[in-house]
Amino acid sequence: MIAVETGGVPLEAETARCYPLKDFVTIISGNYVLLYRRGAPKLPAVPRRMAVFAPDGAPRSLHPENVPEGGFFALPGGGFRLHPNIAGGPPARIIISAEISDHGELQVSMRLVLDHSPPVRFTVKIFTEGGTMLASGIEVVQGGQRRIMVLALPEHHGRCEIVFSTELAGPGITNTGAWAEIISATLV
Repeated sequence: MIAVETGGVPLEAETARCYPLKDFVTIISGNYVLLYRRGAPKLPAVPRRMAVFAPDGAPRSLHPENVPEGGFFALPGGGFRLHPNIAGGPPARIIISAEISDHGELQVSMRLVLDHSPPVRFTVKIFTEGGTMLASGIEVVQGGQRRIMVLALPEHHGRCEIVFSTELAGPGITNTGAWAEIISATLV
């Protein structure tokens, strides 16, 4: 906006030529002529799909909990394997820090690689920096199967922690061959 003091009268012709009507809107307000630049209204940016875990992408804050050596590793092309701990132990967890901006949902694709794998409980939770839970979901996957979890997100702008965890779905079973994989996790 440009304000020109004129005593409440329109701009002189010589001054007005500097501000053509095709480029400016002119309004008289009190002792001033206010000039607003015309332009196409800018629409808010549409949130882009963003991979929560992309080994080849931008570095993200990643924190493993209760993960034994060799229990977590990145998969080629994205995603990761998170081997569940034995029954009765704390769940293996990966916490990833991500920025959410106008995203409406988190889409998570998961699977158990081997047909003879014992069932695994996949849990995904999203927390704000202040610790408020935005969304959560649980899916039990049988050996050799694949599932998709979609978590609806309330309106939120800012950094969040996304917590992925795996644990055996039943007591008294071993975790042998339970190769639990988060194939993709994408904010949409």
